[in-house]
Amino acid sequence: MTQPDPTSLATPAQQADRAASLALASVCFALFAAATSMSCVFAILPSVGRDLGLSEPQIGWVVAPAALVFVLFGPVWGRLGRHWPARGIFTAALLMVAVFTLLFGFALAWRLEARISVFLCFALLIASRVLLSPFSAAMLPTAQSYIAHTTDSTYRPRALASMGASFALGMVASPGLAAIATGAGLLTPFYVVTILLVAAAACTWMWLPRVHHGAATAPHASAAPGHPKTAWALI
Repeated sequence: MTQPDPTSLATPAQQADRAASLALASVCFALFAAATSMSCVFAILPSVGRDLGLSEPQIGWVVAPAALVFVLFGPVWGRLGRHWPARGIFTAALLMVAVFTLLFGFALAWRLEARISVFLCFALLIASRVLLSPFSAAMLPTAQSYIAHTTDSTYRPRALASMGASFALGMVASPGLAAIATGAGLLTPFYVVTILLVAAAACTWMWLPRVHHGAATAPHASAAPGHPKTAWALI
């Protein structure tokens, strides 16, 4: 005799609450993974930069343009998030960040193996970070907009606090984890970060609503249909 599925015994409200919790967990995981990809290079690049043949100003130039691009693309994603579903933005952005994270790691390894010149390594490092930054910049605005449109005033502070803590934890923990993982090989931290990014992309694809988040799809949403509000206004 088959046992009943426990989820089938839950009320619609309980199922909706579980779906909302999974969605928030996937958003927090995505922010954590994206933050690790942004900050892991801070522990690796300074220590191997001279071995690559890069000067100190060149090492700075690897990071500085990417930071500027990150800042500039934040408002862009804020506007795109009004029209595109968070599920698609998160998944695509995380996968692209994974690609350029691997490119950065391979550029370091190729130069240390003398397979490419210093100039080509320098160009690849800058390109990988600059191309990664627009997709990393999608994380926070999309998360803020999603939470603002799918939670009410009582649940929203806790959701935003979880979002901020996840991103900060990734930024703080990644350099230390990268320094430890480098002991197993230069590319190991980049493989670890890539696995986190791909896993986060899978979670957002599975657990975030398939419809536009502006439609107030989560059970904690309170914005009335047809009442347009920007994400910042709701927050």
